[in-house]
Amino acid sequence: MLQSSVAGLSHAVVAGCRARGCAAPAAGVLGVGPADIPYESLAALEGGRLAGGDYYGRVRVWDMARGGEQTAELETGFKSVRVLAPLPDGRHLAVGGNMNNRSSSGSIEVWDMGAAPPVCSRAIELGSGPSGAIALVTLYNGCLVAGCGDGVARIVDVDAGAVTGLLEGHTDLVGSLTTLPDGSLASGSDDKTVRLWDMHAHACLATLTGHTGMVASLAMLADGRLASGSWDKTVRLWDVGTRTCLSVLAGPTDSVKVLLALPDGRLVSGGNDRICLWDTRAAYTAVGGTVLAQHFSFYTTALALLPDGLFASCGSCDGTIRLWAVPPATPNTI
Repeated sequence: MLQSSVAGLSHAVVAGCRARGCAAPAAGVLGVGPADIPYESLAALEGGRLAGGDYYGRVRVWDMARGGEQTAELETGFKSVRVLAPLPDGRHLAVGGNMNNRSSSGSIEVWDMGAAPPVCSRAIELGSGPSGAIALVTLYNGCLVAGCGDGVARIVDVDAGAVTGLLEGHTDLVGSLTTLPDGSLASGSDDKTVRLWDMHAHACLATLTGHTGMVASLAMLADGRLASGSWDKTVRLWDVGTRTCLSVLAGPTDSVKVLLALPDGRLVSGGNDRICLWDTRAAYTAVGGTVLAQHFSFYTTALALLPDGLFASCGSCDGTIRLWAVPPATPNTI
């Protein structure tokens, strides 16, 4: 296992190591500026671009096809950018964060990323108090859902520029959201539960319990299972059809903050201690994750899937965005 994100090894040297069978996950570091500018959110955009939102309300965009060259910088109206969500049209990016004015209601900014330079095309009020949007996800119909600090998830019609529905039931902050294959929605909350929602009726279908800490992250696996990461130092895998927990992954030694589902069925988790890779394919029993990397930060704040077998991570205090190559999966012959 070769980890070289701060060793200054050339791409040719790392490629040679990989050719000889060495697992070399580190694939580079974006030059993002001073270490006192931590990044809180990431999003992969069309055209091989990567967007990162920082603690001071800025969003930077890099062209990964051009070696990570920075191509844009957005000055948002937020104190810090907590979440980013590309819209289905491939042109617009939804941005949410903490408000500069604590007396303001929360809002979402929608940026036209096809303009040069990008421009904020509208701001949509959430009416959620100073916490604003903590989680964002795009629905199949193009609407957004924003998870907010008051325990309510708000359905946002971007075209109308308004909140059109409320998902009420959580008793604490809604910090994670993901869509399910059948069009329903899953939400994770600081109240230690995961809720499943009928998006037509705006009604809760089920509440999944078992975590003993706040649910900080959700991800849909390629086979339709739901993964939830928690401050209780575990990842749980759920059968959403039967509403049952199928397995508990207990490899991390600290809180699980973020999850990323890979197209091949595996799962990446990040938290206070490390970034781990789990083989969660149905034919395997995931009893321990492979440690891919330390982010060299206090904790990992976001993960984003990139083309060509890469993913990006950012951390809470080291001011970097790091790129990782996913090691090849063990052939699934079972």
